[in-house]
Amino acid sequence: MNDGVLSIKETLSEEDLEHEYGVSWIWTALDPNSRLIVCHHVGDRTLEN
Repeated sequence: MNDGVLSIKETLSEEDLEHEYGVSWIWTALDPNSRLIVCHHVGDRTLEN
């Protein structure tokens, strides 16, 4: 007896995950002494960003 746990798990490939959720990166610059966030950027991982 599995107590309500699903026995079949569907796994998605990397391409399926990218298609479903997209690709984004979160870039954060922190000041290590004060732990303040100096700046942040959410976007692609390209030279322009």
